[in-house]
Amino acid sequence: MSIAERVSSLPALSPSVMKILDLSNDVTASPKDLMNIIKLDPVLTGKILNLVNSTYFSMPQRISSLNRALILLGFNTIKNIALSSALVEATGLQRKSPEYDALWQHLLGVGVTSKLIAIKAQQPRNLLEEYFIAGLLHDIGDFMLLSLEYKKTVTLLKESQNEDFDFIRVCQDNFMFNGPGIGALIISHWRLPDSFKDIALHRERFGENSSFVVNAVHIADKLIRSLGIGLVTDLKGIEISENDLKLIDLSADDLSEIKTQIPEALEKAQVFLKDCS
Repeated sequence: MSIAERVSSLPALSPSVMKILDLSNDVTASPKDLMNIIKLDPVLTGKILNLVNSTYFSMPQRISSLNRALILLGFNTIKNIALSSALVEATGLQRKSPEYDALWQHLLGVGVTSKLIAIKAQQPRNLLEEYFIAGLLHDIGDFMLLSLEYKKTVTLLKESQNEDFDFIRVCQDNFMFNGPGIGALIISHWRLPDSFKDIALHRERFGENSSFVVNAVHIADKLIRSLGIGLVTDLKGIEISENDLKLIDLSADDLSEIKTQIPEALEKAQVFLKDCS
């Protein structure tokens, strides 16, 4: 069975999450509509409340109702909590092995750094969680490659820790697919918004004509790889240039400040693995 066929056989996202995603594209949708979907899924309700009450959000008091969570966090944040929960469940990101754990740390690192970039660049507050979820999804194809071809991928990863190794090209040669391509397939399979395909293909899609979120994720990925956080699939193209910084409206000093914030943000974000799984 080919990789494309194996991706097509992956579990679909839950009906509740699909309804939430559809609702997010409906300009007439109300908070009540969102609550009516979530409250019919007790497992999803529990996961959302666990995350709302985690250190990631640092609420001043415990939140015990979905209505209160929605008032405090807003529609987009609740939607993205549901999506992150579904991401962990559908991909099996909670599996335990050094490679899975290291890749998860990379995904989390890019997620929190993308959000830090958005905050520093003063992007709309109600969209900040979009950057975190985009970061989680950016290398989901690499995770699936690891899941589908574990032994062979691990062998390739052991060869990847040098400046001349091109992991994307090597995967294409060995599997007839690479991580970005698989990521785009997964996003189509899950019927996620087309904008997420640009996230999965960020290395070739970033630039002046790309959206701010694609550029933020791309530069966050460079930064996390340069810092050696999590699984570093290759060391090619990790330098962040002045032109890169212009794409996200930040300075070198801004980037240095973001670097100091990453460890604490990453520590808080660990709950997205623990409480979603």
